[in-house]
Amino acid sequence: MEERAVEAAEAQAAQPPPPPPPRDLEFGVPQAPPTGFYCARSTSAGDISLCTRDRASCVEARNAATLGVPDLAPCQATGTAWCFAGRCYANEASCERRRGPDSIGYCEEIDDSTPP
Repeated sequence: MEERAVEAAEAQAAQPPPPPPPRDLEFGVPQAPPTGFYCARSTSAGDISLCTRDRASCVEARNAATLGVPDLAPCQATGTAWCFAGRCYANEASCERRRGPDSIGYCEEIDDSTPP
């Protein structure tokens, strides 16, 4: 049950890419895009989590996932996430759990804690 809830939340969190960054109205210079992730983690199972690039989609995915994982903590900002096939997680164990042993590819750590 919890796995289906997390999968449903992940599918819901898979959004089209965000619009281009807003321009500084005074100078017409693009602003730096936001960095980092928002992650919700299970308080009892360290290998259950979900991460998204923006807070609103994290909250939406977390709310859907709490049907199967009722102890997901609120979304918190973080600079690093582990990603596989376009889905991101709070730690490597969570990513590997969702990736599974028969998947092609690997979980990759994405560090967006510092702007380019």
